[in-house]
Amino acid sequence: MSSEISQPKSRNKKVYYLDSSKVENIVFKIADTQKDLEVAYHAVHQTYVHDGLMNPDSSGMRLKLVYAHPHTVTIIGKKEDVLITLTVIPDSPMGLSADEIYREEIDGLRAEGKSIVEVGALAFHPEYRSSISDPAGANI
Repeated sequence: MSSEISQPKSRNKKVYYLDSSKVENIVFKIADTQKDLEVAYHAVHQTYVHDGLMNPDSSGMRLKLVYAHPHTVTIIGKKEDVLITLTVIPDSPMGLSADEIYREEIDGLRAEGKSIVEVGALAFHPEYRSSISDPAGANI
């Protein structure tokens, strides 16, 4: 068996949005316990693996070093279970994931002294999302 990790399939063009007809009684809060964070990063892992954005990880979670930054904030939306996640990641010497694609633009903002954050680790539970293939035609 090869020790190489295969690359995930290419990003699809599908865009997900929160189905507003199902959001009543969802409580949004900062994930401030280890359990909240574990459940949130597990939800992101499941979504990203399903959508081909990452290969499965043995931890069952989407874990990145920048999540450990003291000013990184993960927000969860939940009823009984975590249904929605997003993480706000401040720029730091570690950089941002977006640097891989937008380094020139982000470096320009850094040079102007701008404060930069990245919003990532987005996941909606499948029962609470709708999908569209053409975001231009979306009624979001």
